[in-house]
Amino acid sequence: MECIVDFLPTKYYIPEPAAISIHRPQLDARFNEAVSSNKKLILVTAPAGFGKSTLVAQWLQTQARPAAWLSLDTNERNVSHFLGYLIQAFTSTAPHIGSKLLPILNSTDSLPIESILAALINDLIQYGQELVLVLDDFHEAESAAVNRAAAYLLDNLPSNLTLIITTRVFPDLSLSRMRVSGQLQEIHAEDLRFSDDEVRHLLNQNLQLALTADQIRALRQRTEGWAAGLQLAALSLAQTSDKSSFVGGFSGSHRYITDYLTEEVLRHQPPEIQNFLLKTSVAERLSADLCNSLLGTKDSQTILRYLEANNLFVIPLDQERIWYRYHHLFADLLRQRFKLQDTEAYINALQAVSHWHLEQGNQEEGVAFAFASGDMIFAAQMMTPLVAHLSSTGRSRQVREWLGQLPDEIISQYASLCLYFAITSILQREFERVRPLLDAAERAKHGVPPGYVDMARALYDSIINDGENALDTAYLALEKLPDTAGFEKSTVWLIISTYGLTSNDILSAHDAGKTALNVRGDSTDTRGLVSIYHNLATADMVLWGPTSRTDLGSSSRSASTALRATNGHSDDRYRVSVRHAGAGSL
Repeated sequence: MECIVDFLPTKYYIPEPAAISIHRPQLDARFNEAVSSNKKLILVTAPAGFGKSTLVAQWLQTQARPAAWLSLDTNERNVSHFLGYLIQAFTSTAPHIGSKLLPILNSTDSLPIESILAALINDLIQYGQELVLVLDDFHEAESAAVNRAAAYLLDNLPSNLTLIITTRVFPDLSLSRMRVSGQLQEIHAEDLRFSDDEVRHLLNQNLQLALTADQIRALRQRTEGWAAGLQLAALSLAQTSDKSSFVGGFSGSHRYITDYLTEEVLRHQPPEIQNFLLKTSVAERLSADLCNSLLGTKDSQTILRYLEANNLFVIPLDQERIWYRYHHLFADLLRQRFKLQDTEAYINALQAVSHWHLEQGNQEEGVAFAFASGDMIFAAQMMTPLVAHLSSTGRSRQVREWLGQLPDEIISQYASLCLYFAITSILQREFERVRPLLDAAERAKHGVPPGYVDMARALYDSIINDGENALDTAYLALEKLPDTAGFEKSTVWLIISTYGLTSNDILSAHDAGKTALNVRGDSTDTRGLVSIYHNLATADMVLWGPTSRTDLGSSSRSASTALRATNGHSDDRYRVSVRHAGAGSL
């Protein structure tokens, strides 16, 4: 399991309800009743634009208890991303909740979901105070693994935690037992539909549109109390002098209402604002710097403030007003319009957003936008400079996920992609891929430095227990590898050390292990570090354990360091072998 290193803080900020939002005390009472009766889950289920997130954020403003908020998107369908952000959401609320779990999650490949959640639940129990967790837009993140994690959390929810889920679709969480036992509070679209009084409050008191009672009633009926539809209607009503004609002609399904009103909104904006809206709609989140880069301008902060002040469906994601996003429905429509108007410009904009994120160090977002552009060659080019560093810092799972989205004929053009696809295949024991990928790496027109492919071949031979070939190829790799290839040299010396142990050349194994440790550089790959310390602990015990009590300190230190390195490591084989190696000294 692999976590992400850099978290987006905007994903766990509680959104600020817009100034025009209306208070809905009858729904607040539903939340209060659920909390006072110790219900485990408050489930808010409704289609897009019904005000689910706003409702929860407004209720939280009335509460003294702390709340952890997590805004989910499709990236969290990867359960390691989901767990990482879940832990970070709690940590941002109460720093000691989950604070020790992120390094473990980030350094292991297959630690069971339940183990991470059990440790998190223990932290919540020790925290003791009442706490709320909000999983916003849960439908975006749903996958089999994420649902399993959420179900485990619900089944073992500590009594001091209330879980709130907002979603467009009913989650696959087997909630019937909770419903029967009275542990579930449900709020549906029917509960969220605006009444005539609420529509009047929104349109006349908050937005000062001065509509008649009949016009209010007609709008409520035609939108069926749909919050987004009412907001879209309000934008057009504010710019028309004939309110009666507008209300009288206002009809159709949600899709047609949205299309019509968006056309009305866009048509009344100056050309420069229309251009800004269309071209920046490709970004999931907006900042002035990103928009300036995308448009080649310098006034994006002013335009973003204009959009917010005029309720043009831009939502601030932080209190400093650095990051924004468009209302999801509005963004979808803008993107559709942009793509239809100029497909090439749309693709170019996605690629420009990709470049910007990569320049800022936002690797995952950058590559995600590269793939979103649909240009797989461009995506391969964006990935190529990243895969070596990600692999050396223990993020080979991310590399593998990206490579799995590329066609084989494109991977074969880039030696580094072939090389690291081969290495991740070795680590996953998918051996049938390895030789063809390494052969392709040697043929590829975009090559890698000398010795890299030899390093991978030596690793492969070592893993399949072809020790002599592994040793020969390892020394060949050392002759070729550049001085800057610390991670790769460390891997080669580890292979030599392992061969020394299996061939009973213990002194060579020890010396090679020491060299592997010394040349690692700044690599944070836990798997390799565990293996090095395992070899050193084993060699120390064989060399010094039976003969010299003084030298037992070396064995003890190596074994102890190896055990510390394996904390949170998913593969019990490491811990068992290290404990065996150090048994005489620990």
